[in-house]
Amino acid sequence: MATLTKPEPKTERFEARLTKSQKRLFTQAASLEGFSNVSEYVVHTSVKSAQLIIQKNTALSLTERDRAIFFKALQQPPKPTDYLRKSMKEYLEEKER
Repeated sequence: MATLTKPEPKTERFEARLTKSQKRLFTQAASLEGFSNVSEYVVHTSVKSAQLIIQKNTALSLTERDRAIFFKALQQPPKPTDYLRKSMKEYLEEKER
């Protein structure tokens, strides 16, 4: 079941200068997509585009080989070395102080 969230109030403004051809393009696209005005269309499509750009640039992308190595390391982690054990002991002792 989907949870309804309270919409965030729109308190910020964004302005842009357009050419006549850009305005006609946005107006036609907004109309074809069923938006009641150009501003709603531009905000909607800009948000979708921004989300995709952020996702594309922050998502981890692995080759099949890298993915297999990564999951193997998660499922079968290497045994801790003496150095790691010593470092962990020092860290825990310092943390308790």
